[in-house]
Amino acid sequence: PCRGAFGCRDGTGACVAVVRPGGRECPAGSQLCKEVEVAAEPSGKPALAAEPEVCGLAFHRRAASAGRLDAMHVLSHAYSNGLRGAPKDEAEAFLWSRRAMEAGDARGRFDVAYSLEFGLGVPEDTAAAHAMYRELVSSGADVPTAARASSLLALLSASGRYLAGRLLGR
Repeated sequence: PCRGAFGCRDGTGACVAVVRPGGRECPAGSQLCKEVEVAAEPSGKPALAAEPEVCGLAFHRRAASAGRLDAMHVLSHAYSNGLRGAPKDEAEAFLWSRRAMEAGDARGRFDVAYSLEFGLGVPEDTAAAHAMYRELVSSGADVPTAARASSLLALLSASGRYLAGRLLGR
């Protein structure tokens, strides 16, 4: 469990200080942050909590597991880039992008297509990636403009790489 400065979580999920440093009592309206593993806490410093990013990562993992799309994106990008206390893990990033896509999210669909195109955490499958990009580009108003535009740019970039490869004999 978290201890010290970031040992409790309020109703919004934010980490807040315990009532007494090193104590186990949380302010009213909050509870102990139990999802952070003891191994994630600083060694030899029981009066300090895990780093804020570790506590935040645990919050997003719990929210994503409960179906929150925004938290799935946070986890996907955290694992893609090794941010927010997460190790860089392309397979884990792909897993969260796929879960967002399966929940009907266009950003998740774009992230899955990108991972497939470049073989990030999953075997490379450019044909499937390009089909997903084309589907996003031709989608209606229910798909955010950013997802459609990103997909169009990805298709243009892929076409350029293909043409350059053909011209250079690769």
